[in-house]
Parts: sequence; structure tokens; C-alpha cells
Amino acid sequence: MTRIMMRFSLRAAVLCALVACGDSDPEADAGSADATADVGGMDADTDAATDAATDTSADSAPDVPADALVDSQTDTRLPDTGALSSPQAAFLWQGFDHEWLRNVAGFRVPHRVSRLDSAVTEVFSRTDGEGAAQTAFAQSTGVDGNYMDPQMRWGALSSAGLFVDHGEVTTRFTDDGSGGEYPRAMSSREMMIEVALPTGVDQAHAVLRGFQLESVCDPALQPAGEPCNSNGFWPYRMSVGIAACTTSGGSATCAVTVEIGRAWTPNRGGIRGIEEKPFNDKLTYDITVLYSVIGGGADVLAATASEAIVANAPARNNDPQVVSSVLAGARGVAGAVGLTRFGFTFLRTGAADARQHLGRYIGRLNFGIEPGEYDPASGAIEVDHIMQVWIPDTVVATDVDYEMRSVLLVLKDADSRALAGQVADGEICRNSAPEAPLFSRWNRCGGGDFGPEQVEDTSTVSTAGRW
Repeated sequence: MTRIMMRFSLRAAVLCALVACGDSDPEADAGSADATADVGGMDADTDAATDAATDTSADSAPDVPADALVDSQTDTRLPDTGALSSPQAAFLWQGFDHEWLRNVAGFRVPHRVSRLDSAVTEVFSRTDGEGAAQTAFAQSTGVDGNYMDPQMRWGALSSAGLFVDHGEVTTRFTDDGSGGEYPRAMSSREMMIEVALPTGVDQAHAVLRGFQLESVCDPALQPAGEPCNSNGFWPYRMSVGIAACTTSGGSATCAVTVEIGRAWTPNRGGIRGIEEKPFNDKLTYDITVLYSVIGGGADVLAATASEAIVANAPARNNDPQVVSSVLAGARGVAGAVGLTRFGFTFLRTGAADARQHLGRYIGRLNFGIEPGEYDPASGAIEVDHIMQVWIPDTVVATDVDYEMRSVLLVLKDADSRALAGQVADGEICRNSAPEAPLFSRWNRCGGGDFGPEQVEDTSTVSTAGRW
């Protein structure tokens, strides 16, 4: 663990001013001249509330009681169904990599989460018969400035007789982080999708096509005298997934799940007792999960789902966790791998009471799959599962549990094709808002090596020339 040894001197004061000392280490002895501090994450963004559940374990995932799942609801949607047949491709979202790149005084600037998108949003045919898709990126800093070059991993598959339905489900809910010395808000949503299957399609398998998240603080929902701080939150738990579908009576039913847990940081978002950032009592989320349901007869398609892929590591690790797994599927012509779940949970790391605040500023979110070559003779493929939530040294250290799931789709038609290892690129840049602190104000979007000022971007990708 990299730590910054500081004496309470003019040098320390200047450094704190530059990076806003957003989260000094609660286990440091503030009365000692040789106190060790983790200089905190700078973010003039917003913050988020949490639930009254209290974690007393020292090194384990938070034990959230059932009544802390303040938002748990099942939504049923029947999306429009449209079969896409060869040679049009089904595009596979295979993960994302979003990393804030701005430095202040040699320290990377992290932020809370308020807007976060990565998805294949549209799929269409080109005049040459190849498939094309629009990819979307979004992330916001709140009020302080920063920039990133987001990436989205993608692949594709094509096979005669294949049935593909692209859809999305949206949920809107408000959590509750009121009460408790160490408040948390943990929300869980389940949304059921139902897809009508054409004659001859007796199996269907769902994969994620991405997600879109936005959080908003509504002043009318806050307690009297507690105005909204802003629209973002410090996460300690995030998970998006789609479960295996069940088929019956000519339709497939699949469950989409979303979990969002937010909490205060160990130093209450700033310098504890000096410059704390209050958190919103309630926060409202708009979340869209995009998916593809891929089906066919036994002569066209077979699928093998991975076991749960898990890992644990310090969040300050510069390198992602990469877990390789061999998916042993059916013998076929081509194999493609889709992502069905990703998620993380920050753990209480350290014995100090303040470490019961599990939220953190985030520097990088990096989740995805990188499949190898499918072996038609054995039906196997090796897949790297990439998992990383990175926090810089300016944020209080924490360990993180990771989880992922994927599925191998084996195509059996003689003309089947599969594509993997592709990357779409975007640009995000946000100038500081007028209310950002003067010492951290940054307005360089649109000049030099920085892209235009925008918190969302799109790009179009195609299978042409890539098979």
C-alpha cells in the first residue's frame, strides 16, 4: 500500500489545498506530528446517502439485513420482438473501461458516480449486408473538471437460422439513506423480460448489451433544512446482471437485476471535522439495462454458462484482476462469449470506527471479457475476465470483492462466424462548473489534447472487414 508520510506543516497544508484532502485516513493519529495520512480524493461533485445498516466485521463484505433493501421490486416488460437473421450480426457488449485522467499536484483526481453509460444502443444493417451498431459512453464528474477516453469492448456473431431480440428495461426508484451514525442505502431491483419465440426456436440465452445509469437529488425529498448537495454518490456496491432464461409456451422469460449500494466515505467526503461534504438523505436513480436474447434450435445453437468468477484485491492496485476460465461447450463451427454479470463490493478494511463508512471516490471502473480462440474440435474456449475498481493513493484504502459471469454461445451452422477482441472509443471532457473551488478549477476541454466539452459520446462500429 502506498502511503504519504506527512508532518502537519506548510507543505502538507499546501498539498491538502491542492487536492482538497477529500479523505484523510481515519486510522491516522491526528494529534501526532508524524501522523500518516492518505490525502483524500478531490471532488467538488455531490454525495450520496446510505442506509442505517451498520457493519461491524473487520474484513468482510457488509452484512445488509433484509429490511435494508429499501427498494426491491419486480417489473415485467414485454419488449418488441424482432428476429435478425444472417448475414446481419448480433453485437455483443463485452465490457467497459472508464478512467479519469486529470492530475493535480501529481495526484490523480477521482470522482463520485452520477452518470455512467456503456452500451450498444442501436443495431442495424449496412447496404453491403454487414452489421453495424452504435455504441454509447457517458460519465459525469459533478461540478469539478476532468476528462477520460472511455472504451467499450465488443464482439459479434452471425449464423443462419439464429433468432436475436434486442431490448431494454428501465427502472426508476428513490433510495433512503436516512438515520444511523454510519448510514448506507442499499437498493435491489429485479425486472422480468418476456420474449416471444418463433416456431422452431426451443432455447434462448440472454446476454447484457450494456447499461445506463443516472442519479439525481430531488430537493423536495430531503428533510427540512437539508438541501441537496449534488447528484452523485459514493458507491460501495454495484452490480448489473441478467440470469439464464426459462422457456415455456413459445416464450422466454429472463430476470435482470441491478444493485446499488452507497455510503459516506471514512472522512465524510472531505477533511473530517473541518471540511466535510454532507450527503443526500435520498437519491433517485434512472437505470436502463440493455440486453440481447439469442435463440435457435438444437441444430443451430448451444450454450454453456460460466461459474461465478470471483476475485479479491486492494482497490489501490494499479493492475486489474484477470481470472482465466475455460468454458467447455459443444462442438460447433464458431463460438462467441457474452457478458451476463459484473459487480463489486467494497469491504470494511481496518478496525477504526470510521472505516464503517464504505463509500469511496472512484478513479477507474474496468470490467470486461477477452475471449481467446474457440476450438471447434473440443468445443472449448478460454476467457479472461477483467475486473478493476481503482482508487488513487489520495483515497482511503479499501479491499474490494469482484464478481463476473459469462456465457459461451456455440454456433453450429456451416457459415457461422464469431468476432471478439474489438474496442470502441469515446471522448468525455467536463470543464469545472462556476461553483467549483477556485484552487481546483479546470477549464481545458476543447483545447490541446483534450476533446470537446461533453459528458456523453457515441461511435459507430461495423463488422465489415473484421471477420
